[in-house]
Amino acid sequence: MGRPAKNSIRLTDDRIRKMDPEQKEYVVWDTEVKGFGVRVRPNGGRFFTIKYSVGKGREAPSRKASLGEHSKSNTAAKARKIAEEWKAEARFGKDPYQQMVTAAKEEKKEREAPTMGKLAIDYFERHALKNKSEKSCDEDIKNLYRIGLVDLDYVRQYYGNYKPQPGASKKRFMKHLNNTKVVDITVRDIEDLHHKMKESPYLANRLVALLRKMFNLSIRWEWQESNPASSINRYHEAARERYLSEEEMARLFDALNNQNETVTVNAVKMMFLTGARKTETLRMAWDELDLNEGAWTKLSAHTKQKKTQRVPLSPPALQMLNDIKAENLDDRWVFPGRVKGLPLKEIKKTFAAAVKEAGITHPHGTRPYDSRHSYASILAGSGLSLHMIGRLMGHTQAGTTQRYAHLADDPLRAATAKMGEVFDRVTDKSDQENQEADIIDFPKERTND
Repeated sequence: MGRPAKNSIRLTDDRIRKMDPEQKEYVVWDTEVKGFGVRVRPNGGRFFTIKYSVGKGREAPSRKASLGEHSKSNTAAKARKIAEEWKAEARFGKDPYQQMVTAAKEEKKEREAPTMGKLAIDYFERHALKNKSEKSCDEDIKNLYRIGLVDLDYVRQYYGNYKPQPGASKKRFMKHLNNTKVVDITVRDIEDLHHKMKESPYLANRLVALLRKMFNLSIRWEWQESNPASSINRYHEAARERYLSEEEMARLFDALNNQNETVTVNAVKMMFLTGARKTETLRMAWDELDLNEGAWTKLSAHTKQKKTQRVPLSPPALQMLNDIKAENLDDRWVFPGRVKGLPLKEIKKTFAAAVKEAGITHPHGTRPYDSRHSYASILAGSGLSLHMIGRLMGHTQAGTTQRYAHLADDPLRAATAKMGEVFDRVTDKSDQENQEADIIDFPKERTND
């Protein structure tokens, strides 16, 4: 069958099937609905088309749109009905094709919207790895696993020897939300996690803080408009600052000397000698040390604040470092790990064993990090200013060092006690003199009667 006269007939399914393709695409228009037609392509495809004007009058913009390919489900009668509805809407200024495109985009956006699992991975790879210390990244990846937003295989890409605590899989309270769209997460979802973790308030608060940061990033990435974790109230956290007394440190060091892991023992002692964080100490490298000048330049990649910090080393610390260097255990790391080329990863077991052997007990327990508090407490008790303590410990905020302010009062209290001693002596002497003085009775003056 050739091209119909004047390219215009009443379109039916039978007539459309009989339209022959030509070298160029052509259009056959419907005589029943103006602007409704079918395009016949050279490859034999037949697609319904419509032309309409949005609004009335000569200035009304015109549109062309496709109504889909002719098929058993998309018949001429169905396409004609849609064409009539579109033209009716267009007369009142609506653009049905544009509405359809917008709806399709929204549907696609909804279908492809990022999930909580995607947010967890993007947070870690695009933010944490680039902006946080190794220690913080380790904590983040473990916490993401704890709440169920990443699996164990993913964790071990970055924390190779991570072993979840027994029963941890039963507490992954957000695992069921892993495939939930970020925009569909509610405040109640975050409250549920926080409530289920109420027996571990410190960890519960850390997990909500992690989620709060993740959602802030999702807002910046235009994935959602509000942060469902921003209104969660923190659980009260009891102060966990622990200072070891000199007597406790003496017992601990004696117990450490009985441990078999010499590298680990030296690392623990260095933490006490420098007040450095665990990660900073374990990643101490020989090229950061100037043993002649007695200084340690911590690289920005290893510090919490991502800033280079130069600190002096005490004579005992220098002596220990020289002794370690003489052993020639590793060319790069002061405290080498079991895996060749990598630094020591963990000290918890050796430290815990020494604490147990030393018989040290405390309501808050005794952790490796307490070495840092103990270092600061000794400095504060010796009269060193909080500013100097902050510099030695790498604090960037004065408020962080302020926790040791009450300890800094000790030298002042000792000094003012000197005046109290003098006052007591003077007062006691005065009283004693009054008690031992002879009482003189003056004779009464004689009077003349």
